[in-house]
Amino acid sequence: MVVFYERLIEVEEMTDELKLYKLLLTDKNVYEDIICDEFGWINDEQFCVWIPYCYLQYFIENLCKIFGNCIFDDGGFDANIQEEQVCIDLCEAIGHCIDIESIFPRDEFKH
Repeated sequence: MVVFYERLIEVEEMTDELKLYKLLLTDKNVYEDIICDEFGWINDEQFCVWIPYCYLQYFIENLCKIFGNCIFDDGGFDANIQEEQVCIDLCEAIGHCIDIESIFPRDEFKH
């Protein structure tokens, strides 16, 4: 994971993949905290992230800044409401925008 981050840091203009990585897994945000509690491939087709409710609006707003409001085309995407967080399948939400597996390889990021 660190290798991916270091490799993308060298890119002059930040790619959407790096923006997503930074959104999920760094504390470079208004909260100065990592906003993703858990993440990983739960099967061959779903890469899920668990976002605490206190960060959900920030997460969605930034997802839209990165990928545009087109993520809500065709009725949006499903989320699994849990006790303290929301589980979102990024393949469903933004899989049409980027290749999730290029950032999070299935063999390395199983949940």
